[in-house]
Amino acid sequence: MRKGVIGISLLLMLASLSAFAQEKKADAEPLKIKVGDMAPDFTLLQYDGQAVKPVSLHEFKGKKSVALAFFVFAFTGGWANLAKLEGADTQVLGVSVDSPFANHAFAMQNGITFPLLGDMDAKAIKAYGLEKEYHIGGATMASARRATFLIDKEGKVVEEQVDKEAVDPTKIVDACQLRKTAK
Repeated sequence: MRKGVIGISLLLMLASLSAFAQEKKADAEPLKIKVGDMAPDFTLLQYDGQAVKPVSLHEFKGKKSVALAFFVFAFTGGWANLAKLEGADTQVLGVSVDSPFANHAFAMQNGITFPLLGDMDAKAIKAYGLEKEYHIGGATMASARRATFLIDKEGKVVEEQVDKEAVDPTKIVDACQLRKTAK
């Protein structure tokens, strides 16, 4: 069983590296969701190590800002600065097409404490206009462009980063800190 999990993890890591390399080559396309738009709501699944639970964007409306980070696949980079947002009255949510279980394994391996949500049918990814095809090992796989949106307590997008810019979310971290100190 353990060898199977390790084998699957290695396969996911190789696919992720290939997707990450393709991501770096991609030309930036305009986003469907712009600063000032209301963020599309969604309900996705998270596995917290004990149970699979639904998490909805509307749960945070009126309570916290949300840093919504879409990533290509589990085991890809770009998470180093996102944890800083949690200390700035912001809930971080990661989203990928991976299962909640693969996301949980990725979180455990990398010390990620915020929810990583599985969008296995890509409904949220499509709602945000982030769907993209990756060619990995001769196969075509649909996933998300890397993007991070800062959504205020009213549900409005107030900042965004996409593609290469979203690998280092410093702009979102800074915007979140400014919003916190302005209050």
